[in-house]
Amino acid sequence: MGSTTGETQLLAALAIALLAIANVSAACAEEKQSAPALPMPAKSAPYRIGYRLLTIPQEGQEPLVVALWYPTDAGPGKMTYQVIGSRMLSDATQDAAPARGPFPLVIYSHGGGGCATMGAAHAEALAEDGLVVAGPDHHDEFRVARSDQPSAPDPKRALEWLQWARGVSAGAPTKVAHRPAEVRATIDYLLARNADPGSDLKGLFDPEKIGVMGVSFGAWTTQAVAGFIPSFRDDRIKAAVPIAGRPGRMAGGFENVKIPLMMIFGEQETIVLLDAASGSKTEGMVRDYERAHAPKYLVGIKGARHLDFGGAGVSQREHPGGEFSTAQIRAADPVIGTVNRYCLAFFRRYLLGDRSVEAALSAAEPNVFLLKADPGAKQAGEARKGPPAARTSSANGGADAA
Repeated sequence: MGSTTGETQLLAALAIALLAIANVSAACAEEKQSAPALPMPAKSAPYRIGYRLLTIPQEGQEPLVVALWYPTDAGPGKMTYQVIGSRMLSDATQDAAPARGPFPLVIYSHGGGGCATMGAAHAEALAEDGLVVAGPDHHDEFRVARSDQPSAPDPKRALEWLQWARGVSAGAPTKVAHRPAEVRATIDYLLARNADPGSDLKGLFDPEKIGVMGVSFGAWTTQAVAGFIPSFRDDRIKAAVPIAGRPGRMAGGFENVKIPLMMIFGEQETIVLLDAASGSKTEGMVRDYERAHAPKYLVGIKGARHLDFGGAGVSQREHPGGEFSTAQIRAADPVIGTVNRYCLAFFRRYLLGDRSVEAALSAAEPNVFLLKADPGAKQAGEARKGPPAARTSSANGGADAA
């Protein structure tokens, strides 16, 4: 492997605290600056954040735990997510009554071995903007965290997770079919609750406006249900955002994905997790983007490594006590905040049909080193004058026709 002993030790320490959340070197952190927000229009109404846990019965197997974030008029609240010994403080209100819908629904698929609440800083940002986010706790072959159980620090278990994750990244076999099935089960369950007159979730979301996003193994899951692997496609999903996925990995192809797609990755990511010798992802991500159908977007975040994604996006160096607020980082963190702004613009455009965010989708933030945007042909029910423009933006904000 190409990673150094020092890097492995640092990654192990971070995994103990936040698992797949942050691995930013001091030099890289100095280069990253909190970027100004994309020029998105103001929200029509600000929402507080509601949160609850759902349990979906599964015949013949362990129930599926689903973390649900949603707009509410209650709050602000005060609660804590306990993940691998860290305390993520939140202004969400647990078990709050939902605001009046319907809202778009986004399924969040976490990284391998983790749990949905590790992505709370992503989910809260979307809920605050008027989306419902449902994250199933996938029954992966190796699990080190659960949304319904506090997790204590366990150095041995964390190192075992790193070894398992690295092996899977390098091509070691692991079960995969459960993940698309659990996405389907989550949507099925929520559709039933959404239509149930006796449920307080009745009418919460629009069944015709469902998206999916996921990090690492969750990026694989996102691509699979979006149609990359046709047998896993879920036609109810209308837009997809795979984050920190591995390029060119699956048996299938981006030509099979017929819905709007935004791929997000980090400049410092390697093809095989934690293996510098395997090379950068950038070339492969560009190839995957070129194979995809429009509407499509590719966002590369300057200086970001794989473990910067999928959680709080903050290092233990910055929060040595293992305690921090999701409200502080869901917009301001240079990686998580950037991911959230692009995801919000993308889902507002392709789930809500909000064309006022198009400028945001084709603009590169200062800490974005690569942005490609091809909005493609007009969407159903929309009018567009002239041919669509495919644009490529560099980190300095310049754009050239692709």
